[in-house]
Amino acid sequence: MFACWIAGIAVGLHVGTKFGPAEPVLAIAFLALAAVLAYASVQSAAHQKGRWRDCMGGFLTLFILTVIMQPVFQSAQLAAQSSNCISSVKNLARGVATYAADNDERLPPAESWRTASAGYRQPGDVETRCPNSIAPYTYAFNGFISRLKTESLTRPDKTVMIFEADGQTPNLAGTRSIQRKRHLGVTNVGYADGRAQPLRPLSPPPTWSR
Repeated sequence: MFACWIAGIAVGLHVGTKFGPAEPVLAIAFLALAAVLAYASVQSAAHQKGRWRDCMGGFLTLFILTVIMQPVFQSAQLAAQSSNCISSVKNLARGVATYAADNDERLPPAESWRTASAGYRQPGDVETRCPNSIAPYTYAFNGFISRLKTESLTRPDKTVMIFEADGQTPNLAGTRSIQRKRHLGVTNVGYADGRAQPLRPLSPPPTWSR
């Protein structure tokens, strides 16, 4: 019986990950194959009809529950990943804002923004690669505001400074064209005033130039 429970959970996880609602035929076929394999694995221990019925009942119940609950678990995982990502964006934005405050209110050059601001991050500010990307560097600086004085920004609280992108160099810079939306249509943005927040599909558009 325990083997049937484990098989139901394992198959449910696999089907929920690989197939999903868009491919029900494949999911059903996989379920049929799994049922045959489960039968073969427990046949020697399930000679009686009642035991076989109980075994398959447990298998199907846990399979269905696992498939139904998997989106809930995935949503929780994505929320945690987005939280880690926005923390990194905030730390980078705060470091650049501190750099500007110590350099006559002038923002760093786009070609060296990360290097220039590295020494201005607070102790404990950790920047990690976005967990939803495989690129070596996953955050970029808004090239439109390179070397500008913060006083020249009309709305620093709405002006993008750090945003999600994929690149091969630490001082990655660019504009909206390289922005990535990695969190189910949501992207994390750091503003010129040092704040950071998620930018959702229905959020008011931010400012990229001054």
